[in-house]
Amino acid sequence: MLALLLTAATGAWADETLLLTIESKDNTDFHIGSKTFDDKVTITVSSPVDNDGDDWGWYVSNPASLTVAGTNGYTITSCKFYTQAGTAATGYTVEGESPSVYLFQGYVYTDDSKSVTIGNPGIKKIEVFGAAPAATGYTVSLKDGVKDADKWTVKVGDGQAQALPIGGLKGDGSETVTLQYTGRLKVKGVKATSDAAPAAPTYNETKSINDGPVTVAAGEHWLITGTGTPTSNAILIAAGATVTLDGVNISSGDYCIKCAGDATIILKDGSENTLTSSSDSYPALSIGDANTTLTIQGSTGVLNVTSGENCAGIGGGYMNADRTCGNIRIEGGVITAQGGQSAAGIGADCGPATCGDIIITGGTITAKGGSNAAGIGTGSGYSNQVVCGDITIANTVTKVTATKGENATHSIGKGYGGNATCGTVTIGGTKYWENKAAVGDGASYLATSPLIYDPAAPEVTYTLLSAATTADCGKVVCAAGHLHDAKTAVPDGCTAVGILGKVTETGHGLILALKNATSQTWNTINGWATASYAGTTLKVLPDDDARSTNLSSYETLGETAVSNWAVAQKSDYETIFTNLGSTKNSGGMTYDNNVNAYITTGVGGTAMAGDYWSATPDDDYDAWYFHESSWYDEYNTSTWYVRPVLGF
Repeated sequence: MLALLLTAATGAWADETLLLTIESKDNTDFHIGSKTFDDKVTITVSSPVDNDGDDWGWYVSNPASLTVAGTNGYTITSCKFYTQAGTAATGYTVEGESPSVYLFQGYVYTDDSKSVTIGNPGIKKIEVFGAAPAATGYTVSLKDGVKDADKWTVKVGDGQAQALPIGGLKGDGSETVTLQYTGRLKVKGVKATSDAAPAAPTYNETKSINDGPVTVAAGEHWLITGTGTPTSNAILIAAGATVTLDGVNISSGDYCIKCAGDATIILKDGSENTLTSSSDSYPALSIGDANTTLTIQGSTGVLNVTSGENCAGIGGGYMNADRTCGNIRIEGGVITAQGGQSAAGIGADCGPATCGDIIITGGTITAKGGSNAAGIGTGSGYSNQVVCGDITIANTVTKVTATKGENATHSIGKGYGGNATCGTVTIGGTKYWENKAAVGDGASYLATSPLIYDPAAPEVTYTLLSAATTADCGKVVCAAGHLHDAKTAVPDGCTAVGILGKVTETGHGLILALKNATSQTWNTINGWATASYAGTTLKVLPDDDARSTNLSSYETLGETAVSNWAVAQKSDYETIFTNLGSTKNSGGMTYDNNVNAYITTGVGGTAMAGDYWSATPDDDYDAWYFHESSWYDEYNTSTWYVRPVLGF
C-alpha cells in the first residue's frame, strides 16, 4: 500500500519542485488508458471515467484507479489531488514514485480499501512534484520525417543495439554512439554531440600523399593533404576507417581512393579536393562490396571526381574485382562527379555491375554520366546487366543537378539499354517512377521544387517551363517549374500555380492565375511598379495585401524567374483568352466557359465571373476592363476584380 500524507496546500510538501499542473477541464477527451502531459508525466486510468469539463472533474460510478508516473527521466515524489468537495483550495498529497488514488461512486479514496476519503465527486486538478532528469552531455535523436524511423537503432559503446527511445538517447558525452539501420542503409561511427562547443577534430595521424601511398587502418581517423600522381592506390581506406581531405589533388592511372569496406570521407570546410583517374579499369573513388557504405560528409568542402573510360565517377569500375559497388551516402559538401564512357557520374559502370542504394541527404551535387549513362544511377545496360538499388534525394539537399550522357534514358535512374535496371527513385519525399518518363538533359532538382512522377498515374511526359512553346498553351503550370496536361487532375507533388496562357518565345510568356487577387481601383493599379516580361509591360502587385490570401508569392517556378503576380495589358488578356479557346469576339476577345474550364478542371481554380481590370488606360479618366461578353472603359476610381498573371 502507498504511504499516505494528508495535508493542506501549504503543508509539509510545499517546498517541493512543482513539475506540472494538470486540470481535468482541459482534458475532456481523456476517459480511459494513458495520456502523457508535457513529455514529463503520464496519467493512467484503469476503467472509463466521466469528464465533461465542469468542477466535478474525473469521476466514476464504477471503480477505477488513477495513477501518475514520470516519463522521459522525470522522477515523481508526490502529488496533490484537488477535488470539488465544496472547496477548490483544499489539496491532499499522496507521496511515492507512482502516486495513485481510487475513484468509486462519486468519491475519491486514497486506495482501494476506501478507508480514507479525499473528497468528492471527482478530481479537478493534480499538482505533480518531483525532479527533472540529470543534465546530460549529449542527445542522439532522429529528425521528424527521416526515412523509416522505426528501423533505426542506436548502439552505445560496445553495448547491444536498442531501439532509439522516444525523445532521443541522452548520455554524458564520454561514449561513442553508432546509429544503425535494419535495411541496406547503415550509418556508422556517429559521434555524440556535446552540449558544449564542439572540440576541434582529433586525428590519429596527419599524412601528405606527397610522401607516397597512404593506408588508413580500421577505426582510425587521418587528416590527408597533398598533391600526387601515383601509379597505384593513392589512398586505401580500410573498413571502419575515416579520412578528412584537405586540399588533396590526385591524378592517377589507378584508383585515387579505394574503400575496402564501410568508410567515411570528410571534406574539410573551405578545402578543394580533386580526384582524377585516367584508367579505363579503375574509378577515381571506389567503394567496397554490396554490404558496405561509403559516407561523404562536409559543409563547404569541395570534391571533384573524374573517372576514365567505362568507370563511374563515384562507385564501381570496369574490369576489376570491385564490380559490385556498395551503398553511396552523401550528407554534405560541394561535389561534382563525372563518369567515363558508359558509366554513371555517381553509381554503376557499363557492367556487368551492381551498385547499392544511393542516398543524398545534404550538399550541392552535380553528376554527369558518360555516353549511355545516367548522371546518378546506372551506366549502359546495352550488352551487360547493370543494376542500381534505390535512389533517395532528401528535401534537405541544397541542390542536385544530374545530366545524362548521350542516348541515356534518365538523368537520375537507369542509363540506356534493356539490361539497365534501377530501384525506386524518391526525390523530395515523393516517388519518381523510373519507367514513366525520360528526364531532360541537364535537369536540376531543388529541395523546394522536385520534379515528381506518380507511379499510379497514367503515363505522362512533362515539359519544363523553361522549354515551353506556343504548343503548350493551356497546360497547368506547377510550382516545381514543369507543365502538366490540362483538364486532368494534377499528380501528387504538383502545386498548381496557373494556366499557361501566352508564349512569346521558348521559355517566355504569361501564366493566368487560378484565383482572383484583391479588388482594386485602376488608379491604385497604375501606381504599382512596372516590369517588362514576355514582350509586355506589367503592373506588378506589390505585397500580400494586393495579392489576397488566394495567391502565393513567387520569385521562381523551379529555376525559372517570374515577375510575381501582375496585371497585364488589354492585348495580352485578349491573346490569353484566344489561346484558351474563347469564342467571344464581339467587342474584343474575353473569357467564357471554355476559358473557365481550364481554370477549374483538375486544378481547383475559381471560375472568372464579373468585371476585371487590365493595365491599359483609355484616356486620362478611364481605363479598360473586361466582362464575359465584351471590353468596356470605366472611371479610374472604380473598383473591379483583378485576375493577375505571372510573367516569365
